[in-house]
Amino acid sequence: MTSRSALGARLSVLYAVQFAYLGIHAPFFPMWLSSRGLPADTVGLVLALPIVIRATSAYAVAGLADRRIGALKLLGLLGATSAAVWMILLRFDQLPVIVAVTALTAVLTAALVPLTDTVTLDAAGGHDRMYGRVRIWGSVGFLAAMLAGGQAIVMLGAGAVPAMLAGLSATAALYAFLSPSLAAASEQRRRRAAETAVEPLPRRFLWAAGGIACIHASHSVINAFAPILWTKAGFDALTVGIFLGVGVVAEIALLMRFGRTGFGAPVFGILTLGAAAGVLRWALMATGPGALATSALQVLHALSFGATLIGSIAAVSNLVPEGERARAQGLIAATTAGISAAGTATSGQFVEALGFGTFALMVPLALLALVMIRIAAATTGDQPQSAGEGGKTTLSS
Repeated sequence: MTSRSALGARLSVLYAVQFAYLGIHAPFFPMWLSSRGLPADTVGLVLALPIVIRATSAYAVAGLADRRIGALKLLGLLGATSAAVWMILLRFDQLPVIVAVTALTAVLTAALVPLTDTVTLDAAGGHDRMYGRVRIWGSVGFLAAMLAGGQAIVMLGAGAVPAMLAGLSATAALYAFLSPSLAAASEQRRRRAAETAVEPLPRRFLWAAGGIACIHASHSVINAFAPILWTKAGFDALTVGIFLGVGVVAEIALLMRFGRTGFGAPVFGILTLGAAAGVLRWALMATGPGALATSALQVLHALSFGATLIGSIAAVSNLVPEGERARAQGLIAATTAGISAAGTATSGQFVEALGFGTFALMVPLALLALVMIRIAAATTGDQPQSAGEGGKTTLSS
């Protein structure tokens, strides 16, 4: 195995173990809350808490990895602490304790994805195609954990969820601590950054980050309400699962292609494609399409989400000074969480009345993203210029 292949393998495992945690938390923590006898409105409030916390803490937590501590070491410390906090619920499950644990773990995991992406950027050293190859394994880890977790709950009951979350957090922490070759790149970047003053994030990136957050947040309706709407439209559980699976497969296919050949488009071209796909996708979903049309529209997930994901990494890599990359990743994550929370809460008020028409509420958000990305493309004068500062790739529109 070549050194580049070995690096790719190590980063792939990192994504798999980090995203496995999300594969348990997203589908099964709500189930655990319900199993504690909490009423539905209380469950909803508890689940809303991490969204608010991510919006307010991801930026600060991720920013620690620029000058104070290496990104991988920080992931290890956050994972180990998260494991200890989740263990509390194995003994105490009163509502105040649940709220406290939920809040603490939300802070500890708020920057999980941006920090993992930062480790990849640090370790890849400008080999941008590697991102597509290794990010796939995050999706695989998520799906594998979700399937295995479902089987574990069938055998052990929902009460096992905190133990699974603690175990996966500990596993991710252990892997981070036992990966010195990955940690070295992040530590080297941190040391270089520590020798320089904190720089403001470039205006060009801030416009791009706003657009990226709006594209991701425009998925609020499909993430929160699509299964409900599809079920009410008469599609059975298998068909709903197929709809969701088509989107995931399309996303993975795009990441695989990018990993092999590169996307073949400049940063703002990729992001423009993602925003335009969002406009088309939500406008057509609002018509309440049939099964075949819905499956076809789900293929657009590869662009509205997958291309935006790739464009986001490219924007951080090429628009942001090296010493500010973790903070930049955290800004995107925090802004996305904030807009998504507002989008989910707002659209939830219209689902009963509008049905599939609720998707139309996401069209203006995707259009706003398109405008912000084009403004970013037209903004000049403050982007990094040297390869060491992140200015490697053509940024034309």
